[in-house]
Amino acid sequence: MRVEVENGLAEKTTVHWHRVRVPHAMDGVPHLTQKPIGAGERFVYEFDAVDVGICWYHPHQRSFEQVGRGLYGPLIIEEPKAVRADREVTWMLGD
Repeated sequence: MRVEVENGLAEKTTVHWHRVRVPHAMDGVPHLTQKPIGAGERFVYEFDAVDVGICWYHPHQRSFEQVGRGLYGPLIIEEPKAVRADREVTWMLGD
């Protein structure tokens, strides 16, 4: 998987992945596993997405502010062979 993040915020950010095995340098923990992505900068996250299932991502830099403003989402890793289903629904709830 290759995700290029272009930071359009007026502050630094990162992307942290939940339920996905990633190399340490791709974990998105600012000042521990990576330098935060500065305003206007780019960073490429690259890893093998091998764990099938529904995962999610969010920033770890000022997450109280950035997650609160909706900077998070689902990451669906599908099986190599499609599984037959009548319907698929993904909900991301926040309060």
